[in-house]
Amino acid sequence: MKLSSLFARSWALAMVASLGACVCFGDREAPPPPSKPAPKKVMEDPCDLLYPTGVYQSSVLCLNKDAPAEVVAGESFEYQLSVKNITTDPIAGVHVVDKMPPGFDMEASTPTGTPVGGGAIRFDLGTISPGQTKSIVIRGRATGTGQLTNCAMLEIDNEYCVPTNVVNPSLKLEKKAPAQVLACDMIPISITVTNDGQGTARNVVVTDNLPDGMTANGQSSLSWDVGDLASGQSKTVTANAKASRTGSFSNTANATAEPGIMTSSNTTTTNVVKPALSLTMSCPGVRYNNQNIEFQVAVSNNGNASCEGTVVEATIPAGTSFVSASDGGSGAGNKVQWMVGSVAAGGSKSMSFTVRPNSLGTKTSNATATCACSDPADAMCTTDVKGIPAVLLEVIDIEDPIPVGGNETYVIKVTNQGSVEDTNIRIVAELESEMEYVSSSGATTGTHSGGTVTFAPLPSLGAKASTEWRVVVKAVGAGDVRFKVIMNTDELSRPVEETEATNFYN
Repeated sequence: MKLSSLFARSWALAMVASLGACVCFGDREAPPPPSKPAPKKVMEDPCDLLYPTGVYQSSVLCLNKDAPAEVVAGESFEYQLSVKNITTDPIAGVHVVDKMPPGFDMEASTPTGTPVGGGAIRFDLGTISPGQTKSIVIRGRATGTGQLTNCAMLEIDNEYCVPTNVVNPSLKLEKKAPAQVLACDMIPISITVTNDGQGTARNVVVTDNLPDGMTANGQSSLSWDVGDLASGQSKTVTANAKASRTGSFSNTANATAEPGIMTSSNTTTTNVVKPALSLTMSCPGVRYNNQNIEFQVAVSNNGNASCEGTVVEATIPAGTSFVSASDGGSGAGNKVQWMVGSVAAGGSKSMSFTVRPNSLGTKTSNATATCACSDPADAMCTTDVKGIPAVLLEVIDIEDPIPVGGNETYVIKVTNQGSVEDTNIRIVAELESEMEYVSSSGATTGTHSGGTVTFAPLPSLGAKASTEWRVVVKAVGAGDVRFKVIMNTDELSRPVEETEATNFYN
């Protein structure tokens, strides 16, 4: 309840505890009536005293006494004072001052009072709600016979209060960002602003000027209008940033509010890392068509982050058949694949696969390596598959033995047992002194000079093909003679020699 003015002095209630109870009022001046309309009444109750006017319609408090009509000297007894708010508004600052009469020894009270001099005790009842009653119970004893008379005064604090809240809002800012991310990942940023002071922080704005090389939605400077924050209230703002390079990124966020409130967050540091794959491949420079080809592959991570989900693939060269692969590799279609998995920063893994050539020529395999967040790596290797030069030289005599004066025919047969053609085949036959050159024939023309028959070079002889030359000689002397043939080709590094023995007799 608000009163525009309170009463300069309180009315006094005299309460007498004796054989016949009586109430007396002190000689007090009545306060002026309140300037505001009187509050509504709760109900009309019996009252020993109506405060402050003594009239129900213009009073706010009702004081009643309850005391025994008679007591025995020297024995403890109790009496009670009750104060009721008879309005529909709360009454603040209510006090009762009870003056103890001579011949009365107070032992205790509920609530406890405060001595104020002259034998008076002050009881502070505080605020009494509409319709509420607060009571004071006093216990004591009479020190002699006769009549005890005591008086109580009812008071209300004489003040009119207008509350004004004194506040001091302040801001606390907490920023969160991951300590490390991959270069291909987003960087989640979370900023929480809290009013950890008293009162409302108004027009709160959070800003985050991102470090060089980092943006969010293409922006390097972020701002959020948070609005008003009540005391203890928090709001969180978020963003997803992206780094344009690897490295360490550190910064703080800021917040402002009215009037003139500023704060900064903790510093967050995010390390942006990235794996970097490299791939090497090796294979033999030359293989023959009956030899397998092994391709060696090595993948390395030269970055500063682990390469996860690494996959290596290599093509199976055209004109070859897949034979096997190491380290769990599998051939399917025209590829060999290895599910390598994780390759640590600075680490490497090696693997290989083998094919068998089905044809001659250049056999090339292309390999690639991929993993999460790394640029792919590639390599290639080439093997030249050649045929095997394998030339068979055979020399036979048609008749053996033969008489001196008879002719002997020697057959020179050359067979290409290899997989590629032989080229520039050169045949030379050497005659001993017991032999006399008669004639020569065959794949190319032969000429005789000084016991040597030289055939013109045969340009080529295909794989699995054969050809012949013949030399006819006359036996001019008896003996165990030898017919020697020397063969050279471009594919041979040294000549092939074959000798046929024949018995010339007389």
